[in-house]
This record gives sequence, structure tokens and C-alpha cells, in this order.
Amino acid sequence: MKLHSLGEQLRAARIKKELSLYDVEKISGVEAQFLLAMEMDQLKALPEDIQQEALEKYATSVGLDGKRLFEEQRQNEQKLKKEKKPVERKEDTLAAKAPMSRFLKHKREEKRKSNYLPLLILSAVSLLIICSVGYIIIRHLSNQPPVIKLNTISTVNHLSIVGGAKSSRSISEVTVSGANVTTTT
Repeated sequence: MKLHSLGEQLRAARIKKELSLYDVEKISGVEAQFLLAMEMDQLKALPEDIQQEALEKYATSVGLDGKRLFEEQRQNEQKLKKEKKPVERKEDTLAAKAPMSRFLKHKREEKRKSNYLPLLILSAVSLLIICSVGYIIIRHLSNQPPVIKLNTISTVNHLSIVGGAKSSRSISEVTVSGANVTTTT
């Protein structure tokens, strides 16, 4: 039975020598994850700069000709590239023309809405907190009695008050020499 792929050849040679991937890793110095990738025909998973070297080390450690295997692999890839034809897509397929079902539209809209929901809730809570703090500050300031600045000049028997409250009528009560004096302006 002829083995076709590079990975099959490497794996068969490793098993024939009764080696594990970790044994080959110790012998070749190539990481086990790269060895496994080569066995699975995923040589492209290795960094390009170490592909050839890793393949040659692996092949040599299991008794194969690494340079020959690498050349065969490269030739196979070139053949595949030449045989590859671009796949033509039909734009006028039924799926392209068919309208999206209501269920799918609903699911898409629901998902779109659910993406914004946490942000919307956070914004509403933030706005509520800011408005509450503003209301408390305004209420506290409006409950304060008006501040009246008095400029007092006193003599022994006379007291003069300059200033006043915000209202149009002001009543002042002052005690002078033990007697209450009320003035209205």
C-alpha cells in the first residue's frame, strides 16, 4: 500500500520506529505541535522560514529523506495551484432572490436592540443620578433664609442700619439702650 500524503508517510515512519511525537521532538528539536501539524498535512501552519528545516529534521529522525519529501510536497502544491479553477458563483440563485424570513429579520433586530440595551440603561441611570443631585442642590439653596448684610454704625444713643432684604417692604427691629426700636421702610 502506497502512502500518498506527506503526513501519512511521516506518521507511518514514526510508528514503524515506535516513537511518540515527544520522542521525535527530543531527537529532532522540532516542537511537537509542529510535528503534529506536519502529520496532519498542515505544513502551512508552520512559520514559512522553518517549514523546510522542520520537515527535513522530522523526516531524518524517522529514517526518511527530508529533502526529497520537501521537494515532493512543493511539486504537489504547484500542481494543485495549476489545477485550481476559480469557482463561479451564481448571483441569481434562489437564496439571493428570496426575501429574508420574518423570523430572521426579527432575530436580527432583536440582537441589534440587545446590543444597545446595557448602554441605554447605564445612560438612563446616570441621567437620573445627575438630575437627583441637581434637584437636591437647588432645593437646599432655595430653603436658605435670605442673607442680609448690615452695615452698622453705632453711637451712644443712635443706631443706623444700611442695607435690607430683597422684599419691597422691610421691618427692622433693633435694641438701643435697652429699648426696642422698630422701623419700617
